[in-house]
Amino acid sequence: MASLLREQNEKIRHLENIVNVQKEEINVLTDEFSIIKIQNREKEHEIIKMRETISKLLQKCNDQKGGPSVDTNEGKDDEMTIVERKNIGKRLLEGSITPTPTPIRATAFYAHMSQNEVNAGKHRTLIFDVIKTNINNDYSPYSGIFTVPADGVYVFTLSLRIETGTNGAFEIVKNADVQGSAIGVIVSDVGHDIQLQVSETIVISATQGDTVFVRTHSQYGHTGYILADGNGRSMFAGWSILN
Repeated sequence: MASLLREQNEKIRHLENIVNVQKEEINVLTDEFSIIKIQNREKEHEIIKMRETISKLLQKCNDQKGGPSVDTNEGKDDEMTIVERKNIGKRLLEGSITPTPTPIRATAFYAHMSQNEVNAGKHRTLIFDVIKTNINNDYSPYSGIFTVPADGVYVFTLSLRIETGTNGAFEIVKNADVQGSAIGVIVSDVGHDIQLQVSETIVISATQGDTVFVRTHSQYGHTGYILADGNGRSMFAGWSILN
């Protein structure tokens, strides 16, 4: 009975944690949307300033052409002046706007679980909610999902601490495709407590916008405990090596 109550309490705490995580994620998304709106306004202001600068340069160039012509071919000269002005404007535009090279966007993250995961079941995303490293914030501790920031090659590694009586298979997934998997089954005689780390590391190519995460197997789910404390962590990490 005590074991059943403990399991029920763990499940209730887990559900409460999910609700809190979802609330936090909504707040984060709201903040990100506000930041994007501010950035768009700043870009619009930069465009206006650039147009004003180009207009001033064109006007300065026109002023340097001198006064009206007294030649008998005044109409023809005016026609040539229009063509020349267009060419000058084109050269000014081409020379003043230098394409910005696309920087190499490095990223890396490392996160672990804050508490034990009990009977995670089948086809369920595991959430590693304690962030130790999260360069550029491409990993979400609320959803457990890493979003690929740029096309390239990436490394992902998984390590889960399990104990006696635990059975489970785990997958590293890109979008909906399984990229790597690991299984852990511990069976021992009564009175013997065994623990081990189930690990998997993969190297994959990914496209900007792809999502990568860890989940329990769709058929061979998880029963027992995934442990998380100072004696041993359950963690998920990834980093870019080429983009």
